[in-house]
Amino acid sequence: MQAWLSSAHTWERVRAIEITKALLLFYLENFNPMNNLMFPVGELLGLLFPRCCDTEPSVREKAMECVITVLDIWMRGEGGAHKRCATYLKGLKESVFMELDQGTVRVSCSAVTQLVS
Repeated sequence: MQAWLSSAHTWERVRAIEITKALLLFYLENFNPMNNLMFPVGELLGLLFPRCCDTEPSVREKAMECVITVLDIWMRGEGGAHKRCATYLKGLKESVFMELDQGTVRVSCSAVTQLVS
């Protein structure tokens, strides 16, 4: 999946992000915080954040939805302590990430990365 997410071919990135989104939603629906399974939040965010700046708008949108899903899974495991972060990301997705201006998108991705870290 990692190779497809960073592919030079738009169609490969679109398919990879759609599969990633489906897998994350499946995991979210079946997640049980009592299992205390390790969830690689940092690795997933590291793979997904660059796609939030993709030249293809559908990849940008789905990548942001994946980031929000990863944070939702993380918050369930932490008992919901980081809800403010997810609320902020949802607001950014609705306003900034759908812009076509790549400079604005890159600045916003940087701000989101700092917020998450």
